[in-house]
Amino acid sequence: MRYSGYFDESGSPDEGKYVIVSGFIAEVDQWVHFEREWKSILAQYGVNGVFHANDFAAGLRHFQAWRHDQAKRKWFLHALVGIIRRRTVRSFSSAIPLEEFRDVDARYLLKECVGHPYPLAARVCMARADEWANAQDVTEPINYFFEDGAKHKGQLLWIAEKDGKPAPIFLKKHEAVPLQAADLLAWEHNRLLRKDKDRFDDISPSLAALESVPNDWGVCERHHLLEMCQGVEKRNRHCKYTCRIVKRSGRRFAEIRVELKAKWRTPTTAGGIQITSFVHQLVSDQWPKVSFRVSEELNGNSIQVQLRKEERRESLIIEEAQFRGLDVATQREIVKWADSKLASPDFGSAPNIKTLARNETCHGRE
Repeated sequence: MRYSGYFDESGSPDEGKYVIVSGFIAEVDQWVHFEREWKSILAQYGVNGVFHANDFAAGLRHFQAWRHDQAKRKWFLHALVGIIRRRTVRSFSSAIPLEEFRDVDARYLLKECVGHPYPLAARVCMARADEWANAQDVTEPINYFFEDGAKHKGQLLWIAEKDGKPAPIFLKKHEAVPLQAADLLAWEHNRLLRKDKDRFDDISPSLAALESVPNDWGVCERHHLLEMCQGVEKRNRHCKYTCRIVKRSGRRFAEIRVELKAKWRTPTTAGGIQITSFVHQLVSDQWPKVSFRVSEELNGNSIQVQLRKEERRESLIIEEAQFRGLDVATQREIVKWADSKLASPDFGSAPNIKTLARNETCHGRE
């Protein structure tokens, strides 16, 4: 049997509390019946166009004339939910709490390496759908369709390619009627979570009816997000990161760039001057063809050591330099870092920022 899934999102990554992606899986031939029946109900109730849950709830557009007719609204929604229950085999919904996402993203390169809220929620839905398919011995890959227009949809294409899944297909609701059912489920879940519920309870009658379809609904809470960050580099407080998806030779890549965001000056503190002298002697003695630059944050808290080969460069950030000075541990770490970087054929490529803090080292990715 061949299956396909249709998914829509609710919520914005720039405001609100959640970004939610929801949808349904069904056999391809069942979607044909679904579309015919869905259009028939819309026509029967005089809805010319597509169903939008938000318009229905607010009594706008096609629903304005009967916004106060509760009986008609009830039976209309009951008919649509009945089609979903009859024609689909499973639903999936994943909610990303934005406050928790931002908290974890402040510590790790979550949105750059794992995904922004929308593609991350979509990725969870696809992963769970594939797990279901494997358990059902479904041999054909599931084709995934998503409502077009969501922010960061390009990253979802990269994620799918990286995960070995078929490329998602982006369509408008008038082009793929099943997206209207996904819109209803995503809207219902968003309405529920806006009540500050931390789990899927106290649900509306329509959502209760949709719950009768076998489902996999959940919220990606903080501990889930942290698990996804295993192996992901920590965010460097000195750096500003930008990420874009680029396509080269037919494949997509996440291009993550890093810039130092602090303002730097020629060292004036004792620690900065000592480190400058040490690096100057080190480069002169061992790498005469390499140039260098040592600079200091305006507040004097950190020192940046930068080695340069023509247009390529590597940077080491030394924390608390004004307190540490040029102690033995710092000297050893500078030499170790410089040796490894200069011996590497990837000199000047990501990651090229390393932070040396008191009693620990951590890395930031470009």
